[in-house]
Amino acid sequence: MKQESLGISALEIRAARRDEGGAVRAFYHSLIDRMIDEAGFPGWEKGVHPSDELLFGSVERGEMLLGLLGGRIVAGMVLNHEVGQGYDEARWLVSAPCEQVTVLHVLAVDPDLRGRGLAGQMVDYAIEYCQDRDQRSLRLDVMEGNGGAERVYERAGFVCAHRRRSVYGWAGEITARLMEKVL
Repeated sequence: MKQESLGISALEIRAARRDEGGAVRAFYHSLIDRMIDEAGFPGWEKGVHPSDELLFGSVERGEMLLGLLGGRIVAGMVLNHEVGQGYDEARWLVSAPCEQVTVLHVLAVDPDLRGRGLAGQMVDYAIEYCQDRDQRSLRLDVMEGNGGAERVYERAGFVCAHRRRSVYGWAGEITARLMEKVL
């Protein structure tokens, strides 16, 4: 298996516990500090995006999923039914009510562990998680030019349903690719 050949075993993926909100915020803030000057950085800003409300709220609601290695948070993502900008304009492959569509938000992997399949494990988990809950579709948006993330999603079978040029308060004007995986 690719991960094992790189010295990475399978992640333990689980919902964040309610007492882990501070650790989740520290993980995302650390990523921002370490990635801010990199090409493809999505322009996240501490306390703005992902906001404390998003991070702590998703932990409280059981929507924040963590990837752990040796008990250390090395990946995170939010799965819920909340749509982002432009989702109402996209020509989605599946027409379904919002309760049958899950949206993946703020997938992040420790930059020191990139290229080892961890993002792919998180996405595969999200797909299985949705299938187990009889969801019809998994959707997300990714900043165009974030090549690593785009490749992970495309390898998992996501297709681009729409491109949207938007102004995000934390990142300025960007083009986002709205992507969908039919389940």
